[in-house]
Amino acid sequence: MNAAMPLIPGAVLSLVGVALTELKHDLDRLLTDWDEGVRRRAEELASTLAAACDRQGLPDVAAVARALCHLTHLSPATAAPLRIALKRKFRTLLVQADRRLAMRARRYVG
Repeated sequence: MNAAMPLIPGAVLSLVGVALTELKHDLDRLLTDWDEGVRRRAEELASTLAAACDRQGLPDVAAVARALCHLTHLSPATAAPLRIALKRKFRTLLVQADRRLAMRARRYVG
């Protein structure tokens, strides 16, 4: 096994997948009205996910979570005219995270 890619327990990969799903739902809700409570929840989840991924040896997924966290910092006034672009960016980043996680899961199984 490549030393740069440590073996990640399947339970960790599953929990990261669940967290990504929750984050996707929060980001979808955030795009509807950029509610402060939803924004804070999405920011906290993305930040916590990034930290957990760093600790568990998933720096590529952590980087995506950090990017999502940074995007949640936008004010409602700044986010409003960017909603379509934000929706695309959120989707792109979440797909990247899913793919990177899936690559790790295949390495775990295979």
